[in-house]
Amino acid sequence: MRIGIDAGGTFTDFIVYRDTGEIESFKLRSNPRSPASIILAGLRQAAGSRKADVVHGSTVATNALLERKGVAHRANTHSRIRRCDSDRQAETVPSYTI
Repeated sequence: MRIGIDAGGTFTDFIVYRDTGEIESFKLRSNPRSPASIILAGLRQAAGSRKADVVHGSTVATNALLERKGVAHRANTHSRIRRCDSDRQAETVPSYTI
């Protein structure tokens, strides 16, 4: 079973791809004060106690930016970031340009 979640400002959308090939979708009213509670409720509704692969995304920040809502902010980026591998050896790699 695979479950995709889009946590939005008004609704949190769920799409479920069951092992049988059946596809189901549903929405739950979002709760900005407790988004995790809505995500967990949707997971319980979709999967119950069964295991599932879950993919999660959010449009809250994107919508706030597009609608010019929320706190004024600035995106700070670094030209390079440091990454540690499983052996704790650090290497410097280029970061994404915004």
